Amino acid sequence: MNFLSHFYFDRDIDNCYHILGIVLPDLLKNADKTIVLHPEKLSHPDPEINSIIQGWKKHLEVDRYFHSSGFFLTHSHELKLLLTPAVGGSPVKPFFLGHIAIELILDNLLITADKISVNAFYENLERCEIGIINEFLTFAGLKDTTDFFAFYENFKKSQYLYSYAETKEIAYALKRICMRVWKDPFTPGNEAQMNRVLMAYRETLLDNFMSVFGEIEDKLNASAGLNKFIANGERHILRPAEKCLEVLPERHGCVTAWIVFALILNSICLVLYFLIANDFIRLPKISILTAYSYFIICLLNVIFSIRLLSWKKSAFYGFVITSIIAFLINLSIGMSTVGTILGLLGIGFLYGIFQIKKSGVSAWDHLK
Repeated sequence: MNFLSHFYFDRDIDNCYHILGIVLPDLLKNADKTIVLHPEKLSHPDPEINSIIQGWKKHLEVDRYFHSSGFFLTHSHELKLLLTPAVGGSPVKPFFLGHIAIELILDNLLITADKISVNAFYENLERCEIGIINEFLTFAGLKDTTDFFAFYENFKKSQYLYSYAETKEIAYALKRICMRVWKDPFTPGNEAQMNRVLMAYRETLLDNFMSVFGEIEDKLNASAGLNKFIANGERHILRPAEKCLEVLPERHGCVTAWIVFALILNSICLVLYFLIANDFIRLPKISILTAYSYFIICLLNVIFSIRLLSWKKSAFYGFVITSIIAFLINLSIGMSTVGTILGLLGIGFLYGIFQIKKSGVSAWDHLK
């Protein structure tokens, strides 16, 4: 969705930083298409910066619902078919035009149907302090904010979203977007034909364009209700009331991959030593007693792996104990010194894996 369509869902919210957040992904993309930020999983002690993060998350959620809606899929496809003959000879792909055109038409219809106030949108942006925005951007990982702020100040000054009220300006806005990728995307003839197609198609949407906004609002409300239900469940069932708002811990993918690997490996060894202990398989140096000992160690390691997935620190110490026991067994059966020591080094490797951080916090710090 475009700027004003995103604003529609939060038009009654009195928080300029949240409003900025709901359009900031598109502002950054327009300023420099190479900028890629993912602040949606971050948290900051400043409530104003957190408001931007919450607005950013709302933007992603709305776009996800819109781009999967029947309204978008149907009308973007129909516009692609209608615009294809209008842009003959142009390097611009018709499917791209259909995608952007339906979003621009929706912004136009929101203004002309008096569903939103463009003035209120710009007033929210003017109330945001540049220092707060800059702190958010650097916190999110943008090293140089110069180009963005040059674009942002011009965006506020030009106030070109007012021009969306003029239906004939939709084609011009579409051209401006295409010019970020292609130097001369359309001939005057292309533009004239595009304008006729867009004006005619807009008329067909007058009576039902609000249906997609209603559909998305229903999904947003359902999502908010589900989150509230989960929070209430955590408050009364899963954790004490004072902890119900804690963010669920996250671990790096490498940490999860190692735990799953340990779980699978120990499960395989569990079956193997069971077969050895019951004389289905025979290996030199491994007696039935030794096989049962390894069987128990593997069984415990499977349990410890599952408990590590549930953030239990005691499971790590369980691995330490089973590794020491395995070390002693290996020595008793005459395994090489190097092999036995390598088994102990696995504990150090496990500890190192849990030092890998996600969102600035190591998996070890999340263990309870």
